[in-house]
Amino acid sequence: MGGHYIIAGRKILNEYVSQHLSFRHSLTLATWTTFGLGAFAATRALSKKAGPTPPIVTSSSDEETFIKEFLQAAEAEEKNAH
Repeated sequence: MGGHYIIAGRKILNEYVSQHLSFRHSLTLATWTTFGLGAFAATRALSKKAGPTPPIVTSSSDEETFIKEFLQAAEAEEKNAH
């Protein structure tokens, strides 16, 4: 008896793998596809832009202007950091 592979928690004997040479290629392609799609999905998720900002509800106009100025300063600082 030869060795074995553990695939998805199941023991697959080398007898089955050597009889079906295309199984090795399928396993390799499946692995590369999984990692490729994972990397693609991760990079696409990070590059999404945020939606529109919600409306600012305040009790006074001074508070509203303070919040708007603060957000503008934070956005400018973020742009300068990148």
